[in-house]
Amino acid sequence: MITLRSQSIHMIASHLEHAMVETMVKNGWQSDKAGRLDIFNFVGTRLNSKKGEAEARIRALKNFEEWDKFYSIWNFCKHNTRSTYNKILKKWPALLYRKGIDEGFDLEFPSDLIAIEYLKLDEKYFNSLFEPLKEFYMEFCKLVYDE
Repeated sequence: MITLRSQSIHMIASHLEHAMVETMVKNGWQSDKAGRLDIFNFVGTRLNSKKGEAEARIRALKNFEEWDKFYSIWNFCKHNTRSTYNKILKKWPALLYRKGIDEGFDLEFPSDLIAIEYLKLDEKYFNSLFEPLKEFYMEFCKLVYDE
């Protein structure tokens, strides 16, 4: 089940990222990078806004927090780094199995486990994922492309 969840996260995130980048390219984006800061910079240019203003406007969108959480989970699964683990630990600690908190779980990060094995991604999480992400992308498109 862990592998299926990991594959699902990667597949969903990859498709969403592809759609976002493809739309940005069709609207004048010319960078060869597609990180979060690149997206914020593109939006800033598109909206003719001052540095940092675009990021603040994106963060204010409905369900930004859900997008941010999903993006962070995806990054943790891809990179398996302490920084991505710590971001989730700081912002959404209930998503992680942790030594001394979860019965029977006695490993500190990092260990021999891969990232997905630290994440509490159950059926409830997956069932609640799509509507907030859809709403975020709808708001994002309205802000950036006025559609």
